[in-house]
Amino acid sequence: EMLNAQLEAHESTLKSLEIAKTAVEKERAVIAKERERVELETARYEEERKASEAKKAAREEAKRFREDESAFKAAAAERRRFEAAAKKEETARRRAHDDASPSTSPTGASPDAARFYGSAARA
Repeated sequence: EMLNAQLEAHESTLKSLEIAKTAVEKERAVIAKERERVELETARYEEERKASEAKKAAREEAKRFREDESAFKAAAAERRRFEAAAKKEETARRRAHDDASPSTSPTGASPDAARFYGSAARA
């Protein structure tokens, strides 16, 4: 009779362990599903973060491009102003040279030069 009681106690313990084992297996399945969900969310978050970083990098690159373009346009405008000033200066230098040169007049001397030389010759 004592053995029967011990046998029943062991069988009851075995049943309890089977129930506990089943519960643990169910909990492991829930944990595995939860882990999978977290991994998927983490992967999605990483993709969104990378996309956001790529957009930010693209905005920065576009900003640098606009700044470079503005600097290029400013440099080109400065170059055009410099070239125009140089051309103006060259034109003025040529006129001054031409005015002082007797070869520009059909008679061989400019009227101003003739007057100057004529008055100098008379003096």
